[in-house]
Amino acid sequence: MAGPDAELVQREFKHMALLAQHGARRGLLQISDPAVTRKSMRDELAAIEAEYPLLWLARNRPGGMVDSQRHLAELRLFYEDETRA
Repeated sequence: MAGPDAELVQREFKHMALLAQHGARRGLLQISDPAVTRKSMRDELAAIEAEYPLLWLARNRPGGMVDSQRHLAELRLFYEDETRA
């Protein structure tokens, strides 16, 4: 990691790891693992959502970002709806 964008690459790798971890924990939520709650998932997702636009704009034009963020927003709504399995 000696390139001019090394810090950004590290942030991107960390973000992808958080997304992967979140996905695995969502699977645990789906099978009703008591260690994973909708609140903990919402909290994790909030951190992911906060970093997402910063990373997006560091590499991409704004176009498409809102569409991409829509998936995260839908996931947040899923966690907020206690009636959904």
